[in-house]
Amino acid sequence: MAPNAEAKASTSAPTVDGGTVWREDEGVSLRVPKFYPPSERHMTKLRARTDLPAAKDLTMAEVAKHNKRDDLWIIVDGKAYDVTPYVEAHPGGWLPMVNMGGKDCTDAFANYHPARVYKQMLPHYYLGDVVDYQESDFVKVRYEEEEEAHSRGTYHVTLNSLWCNIGRKCSQLV
Repeated sequence: MAPNAEAKASTSAPTVDGGTVWREDEGVSLRVPKFYPPSERHMTKLRARTDLPAAKDLTMAEVAKHNKRDDLWIIVDGKAYDVTPYVEAHPGGWLPMVNMGGKDCTDAFANYHPARVYKQMLPHYYLGDVVDYQESDFVKVRYEEEEEAHSRGTYHVTLNSLWCNIGRKCSQLV
């Protein structure tokens, strides 16, 4: 589903756990919630799993243990996701997923996934918050520069390139 002009014009979105950020979808910049909570149905299934540590014990070290094709967790914006069921269906193949397995892949995820993936797919794989997560300086600066460029109206993204004009400079965000 392509974003519509009304969504493009929006400068705010409902704040959901962590505020809002700019994300792109089909060449359109959208201000969206940083985190979309999973459904109650998903949370019920999650609570029934016996193979998971208690939510308070979800740490970077615990996530790091899950870095194999048949047991793959990732961290996006401080949230842990068990993406094991999706590994074989991933359009980019299993290798990029395994390369990021057990790690914070916030920036890499943002570079390759449209806004709709955060809303429509990630919530299905949510495990919990990572209690000792610290946003990297790189991600902080990226969010700050995107916010500044959008406020000036100088942020542009093209469908065929990962190069983003953020007003002061052009940089490849890979």
